[in-house]
Amino acid sequence: MSIAGGLPFAIARARIHQCETLQIFSKNASQWRARPLPPAEIADFKEAARTTGISPIVAHASYLINLATTSDTLRAQSIAALGEEVDRAEALGLLGVVLHPGARLAAPTEQALSLISSALAQVLKARPRGKTMILLEHTAGQGSTMGASFEEIAAMLDSQAPRRVPGHLSSARVGIQPLH
Repeated sequence: MSIAGGLPFAIARARIHQCETLQIFSKNASQWRARPLPPAEIADFKEAARTTGISPIVAHASYLINLATTSDTLRAQSIAALGEEVDRAEALGLLGVVLHPGARLAAPTEQALSLISSALAQVLKARPRGKTMILLEHTAGQGSTMGASFEEIAAMLDSQAPRRVPGHLSSARVGIQPLH
């Protein structure tokens, strides 16, 4: 749902369309930088969500994030960006952040899976008190994108990552979203 005009407007639009749940971008999905979320906008968003009963609400992470990259620069930028996405979602009281895991490009699949797994653990371990989950979105597997099979998703989750990634083996939950 569009957040044009501010995050609370996404709730209003969802209500007009009789949505029961909602996915938003908490920032421009095609840029690394995000404008700060003003406290008043956060409060208005939470109040609108509470009064409409729309739930769950999730954010979709930036399309620029690539946790499977072997480029140190892009990897650091991606981990920082995912951390910011989780922080924004936490501030808004969202269930989670939907994430495309990334593309391995020329890296071997096993290496890419390990990179994704360790990045997820790094982001979540830096936020031990948070409740916002990272929701891995399955992909069609075109090109070198990761997350096309349950085996790949399981390998991403089979790590030292905290339980805030649904499907993590210690929580025995996997979310499936067939209608994207």
